[in-house]
Amino acid sequence: MAPSLNVALPRSPTSPRRARRLTLDWLLDVGSADAGHIGALVVTELVTNAVVHGDAPISLELARISGAVRISVFDAGTQLPQRRDPNRGMNAGGRGLEIVDRLASRWGSEPSAAGKVTWAEIDDAVPEAWRMAAPDPRV
Repeated sequence: MAPSLNVALPRSPTSPRRARRLTLDWLLDVGSADAGHIGALVVTELVTNAVVHGDAPISLELARISGAVRISVFDAGTQLPQRRDPNRGMNAGGRGLEIVDRLASRWGSEPSAAGKVTWAEIDDAVPEAWRMAAPDPRV
């Protein structure tokens, strides 16, 4: 695969699973398998947010940048995502950005020409503890 990938996704409950599979395959192809398990979780949360809270069209962009992998999810919604207090209430939702914040090296969201982009970067230097504890990301 190329050093970057851009894929349109439907606003559908199946899109997070498709994005996760595309991300895992792409990370393996570009030699970033160590980031696979982190990338899979991060892309799942970002695409889920776009499907649940954003507007179509939705697209996923994966790119190698200097010393990292950048995962970007674009959607036509204009409201930027906000982290919620994960300790507030017993609602099962609202923890996605907390997961992204803990796993990604950096992340953010900003307006784009057609709505917004929410992105996360995973540095190539994945901590040793993650490598040893991580299951095979393709399983």
